[in-house]
Amino acid sequence: MPTLAQDTDQDGFIDLLETEPVSGTTMVPLDVAPHEMCIPHDNYPVADANGYYSYEKDVDLAKLEAKFKEVFNDQDLALDKRVVYIHGMPADLELPESVGGKINDHYGQHVTLPIAAGKINRVG
Repeated sequence: MPTLAQDTDQDGFIDLLETEPVSGTTMVPLDVAPHEMCIPHDNYPVADANGYYSYEKDVDLAKLEAKFKEVFNDQDLALDKRVVYIHGMPADLELPESVGGKINDHYGQHVTLPIAAGKINRVG
């Protein structure tokens, strides 16, 4: 899990590059088709006009494990060792130049900046 210690440039933001040492690379996107594991695209849920965000998705575990094995050469999702991130800031929010995470001209820091993080816990 990221903490304020990950804000290595002390700009007040823990950007995508700063999260990687503690939680690794993005693996499974929480989008319209998590089992396809296609990360950079425009099919992510977005907050409403009031800033509320809700995400619920049933995922075929066998399909997710198969794709995970194809991409990462490992079928074990090891969810108890994973972190969930919610990314994205309003495009008009002014960010310091030190905020990293730009993937390309379409997916810049406003898209990739984590705004929430949580650890996955087994229930039941």
